Amino acid sequence: MPGPEAKEFSVLRLQPAVGWRTERGVDLGSGDVGLPLEARQPDRDHRREQPAGRRPFQRSTRFRAHRGSLASLWLVHATGRWQRPASTGRRVRRRPPASGRTASGDHLRHENGQRRALSGNPREDSLHPCRRARVGPCTEQPRRGANRMSTANQNPAAAPAMKKKLTTSAMIASIASEGQATRSAPFGHALAALADQRSDIVGLSADLSKYTDLHIFAKAHPERFYQMGMAEQLLMSAAAGMAREGCVPFATTYAVFASRRAYDFICMAIAEENLNVKIVCGLPGLTTGYGPSHQATDDLAIFRAMPNLMIVDPCDALEIEQAVPAIAAHQGPVYMRLLRGNVPLVLDEYGYQFEIGKAKTLRTGNDVLIISTGLMTMRSLEAAKELQADGVDVAVLHVPTIKPLDEQTILAEARKPGRLVVTAENHSIIGGLGEAVATVLLRNGVTPTFRQIALPDAFLDAGALPTLHDRYGISAPAVCAQIKAWL
Repeated sequence: MPGPEAKEFSVLRLQPAVGWRTERGVDLGSGDVGLPLEARQPDRDHRREQPAGRRPFQRSTRFRAHRGSLASLWLVHATGRWQRPASTGRRVRRRPPASGRTASGDHLRHENGQRRALSGNPREDSLHPCRRARVGPCTEQPRRGANRMSTANQNPAAAPAMKKKLTTSAMIASIASEGQATRSAPFGHALAALADQRSDIVGLSADLSKYTDLHIFAKAHPERFYQMGMAEQLLMSAAAGMAREGCVPFATTYAVFASRRAYDFICMAIAEENLNVKIVCGLPGLTTGYGPSHQATDDLAIFRAMPNLMIVDPCDALEIEQAVPAIAAHQGPVYMRLLRGNVPLVLDEYGYQFEIGKAKTLRTGNDVLIISTGLMTMRSLEAAKELQADGVDVAVLHVPTIKPLDEQTILAEARKPGRLVVTAENHSIIGGLGEAVATVLLRNGVTPTFRQIALPDAFLDAGALPTLHDRYGISAPAVCAQIKAWL
């Protein structure tokens, strides 16, 4: 590179290889920089690496502890006690390897997390398998020299009050109130009965037939049941293929897995082709206590924007039984939220009949109109009865079909003067029934006082459903309290 430009490059402190390349002229940046690097093992003696499978295993002391230091150290300890090495002459105990086996990686450095708690609070993180239990609750230890045995002079009133332990758990997954009438596995029984009449009905599951009530269908029609394993993308693709061959597949899994893992396959393989696939998914919204990994609080928002896809959110066992043959008769893809197990029976006392795309007024009232869907219709009816005792007259409009929405019925009810309009849904406040209703009202110039009862825009906690429903405002008492505050 001639002229002053060369001087400019000479001032730069380039690496040797880069400097050699800059002196070559117009072909700067092309060609080999230097000889290829030799294959070596950086943590071993400098020698060429031998072919895989031929290297003899040699136990090295390179990373072993020196004499007088610990060979290993537990990084988790009982709360309130100090970590300290064993006394002189004692060795830190290590779990012996299984009989006849040698840990091939024992000569290497420990990886992050090996034989110790993960970063964070050790009382919350999982421990190494050889630890039999988590670290116990924190208890203050007496100071050195204090009497560790006698408690006769301690004042019990001075001790802080212990928080009452929750007696329920995440295993409590029933939404039925105590003493409420229920029906067992309404979806499974309804699908099995429908398959008795129609030979084109098939059922598919992603290793969750028992937990979506599809095992009832599988037992009645084993030749038409397909277990796809834990592969939701494959489940939806197989359902699409069966629909092309003239079957009416009912594909079941959890709602989080369908909406998050298999979204692209549902969109491209099913919805875009307008195939006759029925996607029935359990654990919608907050119907499980196992935390965000299983709580589908955003499934309606995800699927509402998908063209051709109908969305149904039934209230109780009766509506599930009625919806199964109705969606099977509908030509096109359907996503239906599913309540499983012992499902409450509520709508039978209202003479209810499910119709696709139709909202139904279950209760009239002059003070409040609750527009609800799914299990929140059940909670709204319970709240309406409680509020009536306080002189609040509440109407309940049940909207089982989220898409297409029954706009005419919603507008007719919302136009009635003097009523607070409240939407109630077992879904995030973002993207569900509430926003759909608000859009319809604003587009048509209907502007009543409007409020939403929904789950927060957050990842929810794990725990017992009764506790979580109270915490996030979708239990019947919580619905009553919110409506009273708005009046």
